[in-house]
Amino acid sequence: MAKGRRGRVILIDAHSLIYRAFFALPPMSTADGRVTNAVYGFTSMLAIVLASRPEYAIAAFDLGKPTFRSQEYEEYKAGRRAMPDDLRPQIEMVRDVLGAFSIPIQGVEGFEADDVIGTLARIADERGHSVTIVSGDLDCLQLVTESVEALVPRRGITDTFLYGPDQVRQRYGFEPVQLIDFKALRGDTSDNIPGVPGVGDKTAAKLVQDYVTVEALLQRVDELPEGRLKTSLKANEDKVRLGKRMVTIVRDVPGVELELEKARWTRYDYDRARRVFDNLEFRQLLSRFPPPDQVPVQPSLTFEPAPQPAGLRIVSDPAEAASAIGPSAHFSPRTSSARDRATRGWKTSRAISSGSSS
Repeated sequence: MAKGRRGRVILIDAHSLIYRAFFALPPMSTADGRVTNAVYGFTSMLAIVLASRPEYAIAAFDLGKPTFRSQEYEEYKAGRRAMPDDLRPQIEMVRDVLGAFSIPIQGVEGFEADDVIGTLARIADERGHSVTIVSGDLDCLQLVTESVEALVPRRGITDTFLYGPDQVRQRYGFEPVQLIDFKALRGDTSDNIPGVPGVGDKTAAKLVQDYVTVEALLQRVDELPEGRLKTSLKANEDKVRLGKRMVTIVRDVPGVELELEKARWTRYDYDRARRVFDNLEFRQLLSRFPPPDQVPVQPSLTFEPAPQPAGLRIVSDPAEAASAIGPSAHFSPRTSSARDRATRGWKTSRAISSGSSS
């Protein structure tokens, strides 16, 4: 956690993780035939994320409706396959898992889950919290700052890598926010972002390093030597600007609020979680999650002595008691009482959030 921060907020891009899990894991199903591989993969990832007991967690979903991007650019994500039939019912199962851990879900019509996460990350950062974004999509790296990190799977679903600013710089050679300009120049086939013909990873990275933003590059395009790159940039200026609008994660989605008390997942209902996991036949998986917070009932430090039977008196001094009982009496030298031993279990440990620095 970044120094001086008030507590960690986990922001989960649920849709991207569900998709990744579905295609990463082999088919698996319950005894009654429900396919659950995506739910299992998502839940396994969730167990990793929550193992360090971060204070707050929120999940964001796409709503499956047109967004401002598709309204402006009809070809946006047009090449993607329809959701597989075996995946569709698993979306609701994942919602059940999140509900079992009291993790609130947010989604806003007209925007993607990325935009909701970008907005929540900004608000949490402004309030002094550390943020960990959990996503199956590298697009989220544009949101990384000194107090916002991103946990992204590398292979499968549970082999993950944590990105802070240094890790992004080492991988790409420029600042996290410049990933927007990089992608606008290079394009992205998965989202159907056209980019500039003839510009690949190396050229896009060099242009971003030299000019910082696509706006600055286009403003100074005449400074480039004559050739295919200069010609292509001039001919595709509108596509570059469109691409940047498409790949920029919105950080001020209307109506999105950060309600931290509702996101305090550590108070979840264990019995409810057990029922959900039993229904999904994930019985062993529940043991990977930390137990919920429990508020122990502290015993009173004042008490009234029991009524004293007639003819007896209370003796508190061991020597006097030994004299009264006789030479066969034996008193243990141990000073800890049964009550002392029992109260050792009253303390509730609180795990510190992920030791990775941001």
